[in-house]
Amino acid sequence: MHRNSSNLPDEVIDKIKEIELDYIEENLSKLLGRMRGGANRISKIVKSLQVFSSLDTAKVISVDIHVIMDSILLIIQPRLQNPLFQIQVIQDYGELPLVNCFPNALKQAIMNIINHAIHALEIKFYQNKYGVEQPTISIRTEKLENDWLGIYISDNGLGITEENCSKIFDPFFTTKPVSQGKGLGLSISYQIIVEQHEGRIKCISSPEKGAEFVIEIPI
Repeated sequence: MHRNSSNLPDEVIDKIKEIELDYIEENLSKLLGRMRGGANRISKIVKSLQVFSSLDTAKVISVDIHVIMDSILLIIQPRLQNPLFQIQVIQDYGELPLVNCFPNALKQAIMNIINHAIHALEIKFYQNKYGVEQPTISIRTEKLENDWLGIYISDNGLGITEENCSKIFDPFFTTKPVSQGKGLGLSISYQIIVEQHEGRIKCISSPEKGAEFVIEIPI
């Protein structure tokens, strides 16, 4: 390339430089905007990680559950922004007090559930079953009676059969091929929520209509 370009007429070289300059002038603001957006996302992720790394995860600590949610969404953003399709996330957060929990453990439990939802959306997309409907995950929180917190994570994926719903939290249960999963993610979520936080979790679903995971933990 360099040998060929050295033999180009000066007029052609000048024209190439002019085109390059025009491109930069036309797209500079877009490029800078993307750079600023990327820098902001990185900054938010780093701050979220700093928040959790500074906590003593061996103890129960009072935290804002929505900070946990937002940090999860920042970390898994690459999966939400698939090059082939984008997953819409709807956040409907209620007014909540601080929650006494093991923050990193609870973060892992919720992330496992959201990753499960993303996988369900991906399967439905690759089976061409969305049409005009957009792949969507909804996250809703609310304060329940008797000082309990409700977290609802739903998707419009393929859904789960009643039989599989009853086994979905069992260790090593999975509907994925052997090479794609070990069936431990939701089992770990169950242990963290039910055993470690003395909470409750259940799956509500029907085939082709998506699934909802209901998490309830004491505040």
